[in-house]
Amino acid sequence: MEPGNLGFETAVRVRLLHGSIRSWIKRSPGFTEAYVGEPLDQTMLAMTLGLFDYLNLRSMSRLGVPLSREDIDAHHHLWRYVGYLLGIEDVLLTESIEEERDLWSALVAHQAFPDLFGETFLDIVVGTVAQLMQTGALPDSVVRNTFLHLSGGEWFQTSESLLPDPFLSAFRAGSFAVGSARQWVPGVSDAMQMYGAGALGKARQMAEEHKFGVTLELEENAAEREALFQSLATGIQVHFKDVAAPTL
Repeated sequence: MEPGNLGFETAVRVRLLHGSIRSWIKRSPGFTEAYVGEPLDQTMLAMTLGLFDYLNLRSMSRLGVPLSREDIDAHHHLWRYVGYLLGIEDVLLTESIEEERDLWSALVAHQAFPDLFGETFLDIVVGTVAQLMQTGALPDSVVRNTFLHLSGGEWFQTSESLLPDPFLSAFRAGSFAVGSARQWVPGVSDAMQMYGAGALGKARQMAEEHKFGVTLELEENAAEREALFQSLATGIQVHFKDVAAPTL
């Protein structure tokens, strides 16, 4: 995440991507700010940031992964830094995971559409995820139960109860074992980091093979587009010239 490295550059490019999408939506036929509001506004950006910050930690905890206070604070500090790079206002960048939980819950309540929630919505989500993750070996009931466990019935506005699930229990036990090994067994944490780096490399290779990429929808030519990115990146690099990778 230091200026000039991949994480920093990716965050800046995502910020430019947000601006491009915002501009495209405003040019779309039928768009009216009075009805829709500012596309990708500060509250939407902050709520999305909370998915990577608070909700990821909550999901890991519910899956049995042991997290120390140091883990939680470091994770939150990292995403607070990313939020700053994305241009989220300071008032929406919380100082603790508890504040992030409260802010995210309030933003979800503000942005949610209760009439779209319910068992039908849950069915659609479960079916889509099962298809994307190719969970054919698992019954849909297992995927559904996992969603209810992670999100809670109130998220989907359903009174459906969580059913006893041997798979979920085994998965939680495995997560606890791996998480505990990371904390206490020498070398496990480094091995997991190497595995994660390898998985990231494979994901990038797959994206390149499928020609996935970020293209900014601007009228300027490619050279001017790159100059725009470099200008923004340089400005942020100057601001953080004395800052190393975020730590506690």
